[in-house]
Amino acid sequence: MQLKNFEYKQYEGDKREWTVEPASFGPINLLVGKNASGKTRTLNVIAALAQLLAGKRQALGTGDFKATLVTPNGKRFVYELSMQKNLVNREYLSCDDEQYLTREGPGPGKIKTEPNGEMADFQIKSNQLAIFSKRDSLQYPFLEKIAAWAEGTEHYEFATLFGPNAIGNPGMIISEGQFKDPEKTLSRDFAHREMLQLLVAAAIDRYGDAFKKSIITDMNKVGYELDDIGIGVLSEISISPPPIGIWVKEHDLQCNTEQNQMSLGMFRALSAVIRMNFPQFTNVPSAVFLDDVGEGLDFERSVGLIKILIEKAEKGGFQLFMTSNDRFVMNEVPLKYWSVIVRMGSSVKVKNYENSRDEFNKFEKLGLNNFDYFVANSSQT
Repeated sequence: MQLKNFEYKQYEGDKREWTVEPASFGPINLLVGKNASGKTRTLNVIAALAQLLAGKRQALGTGDFKATLVTPNGKRFVYELSMQKNLVNREYLSCDDEQYLTREGPGPGKIKTEPNGEMADFQIKSNQLAIFSKRDSLQYPFLEKIAAWAEGTEHYEFATLFGPNAIGNPGMIISEGQFKDPEKTLSRDFAHREMLQLLVAAAIDRYGDAFKKSIITDMNKVGYELDDIGIGVLSEISISPPPIGIWVKEHDLQCNTEQNQMSLGMFRALSAVIRMNFPQFTNVPSAVFLDDVGEGLDFERSVGLIKILIEKAEKGGFQLFMTSNDRFVMNEVPLKYWSVIVRMGSSVKVKNYENSRDEFNKFEKLGLNNFDYFVANSSQT
């Protein structure tokens, strides 16, 4: 299942109002725009909707979502949610124009039951989402499809989360005793997916050399020549319990390079490659969000990483969202994957092949590079 359409309004009619106008997305999406245009915020609100649907965000907040999710066989689920001060005002779900769930204010609401298709009454608290609270694979199997998409989304900040010294944060310290349940670690609802060490250890435990070889091959394509990768105690950090981290064997070095010894660029690239390999092996993520992709990498490695990310998304069957205003990244991603973010006041508009194909095609005939298209659109705002 993939996100096809999305729109959002927050604090409508208030001085804090902020809007994402109706936008369409494809399997691969690069969000580009000037600083403060709304790239990161747009990515964040899409990820926030997924967290709400998966039950991973308790405070509902204030805002109105409308999203269309399309299954591999073409079924279109349209979900609408209106919230005010952590209470649900309206919740609606349809599939191919047939009503599946409806709820106004405190309720009661109605939901389609299986297998007879009748609309049954239900009543839940106003601070709960019916689409999450009513999950029942027997009576409401369609809710499991929505949940699988929501639980399978992963959101990463390339420029901040991927730090080799994050192991120094008490919340990121992993000890040997935590490597007990690789199956749970790799599950889609695992609560600590930012723990890269745990994910790598679990993947190596289950998939062995095949997983390691895939990481090594991709890193070589990015521009980092590796011979091996593994998990072990970080020898230069003296804390208790001894911290566990990732190590790699670089081709031109005799010793291993431990996580805290890697350059920031190398570790970010390694982290991205590792996370992009998980769909290939686990078939878990439905969508991956990467904010500021390529930040801190040189030209060659930035280009190499982007090629790998697109390749993984095309083969892995997951939807890829990236943001950037780096010209290296822009020139490497085909315009057909672009979503240009244009902000006018508090309103954000997304311009892409779906709604501006003639404009995109006309520009491509000029023979200019992709960054020139970005500059032209930036000068219009």
